[in-house]
Amino acid sequence: MRVNNGEFVRSSLLAGLGVGYLPAFMVSQNVKSGAIATALDDYIRPATAVYAVYSHSRYLSAKVRAFVDFMVERLANNPFHL
Repeated sequence: MRVNNGEFVRSSLLAGLGVGYLPAFMVSQNVKSGAIATALDDYIRPATAVYAVYSHSRYLSAKVRAFVDFMVERLANNPFHL
């Protein structure tokens, strides 16, 4: 089965319905508690682009600029743990 809903995949894993591929931040608590087991721990998925989309404006809101800067720094240092 192929789905585009991470929460559905996580729920399916918790129900023991198979294997799935999710970012660590979605399942870290479940892995720590033993509810979900990991496999292929050495596998590294090819990089995927992430885009920040916002409306064009002559002046960018300070809040938007702060959020974009935060995400750039956060994803550059550890792309799999938001």
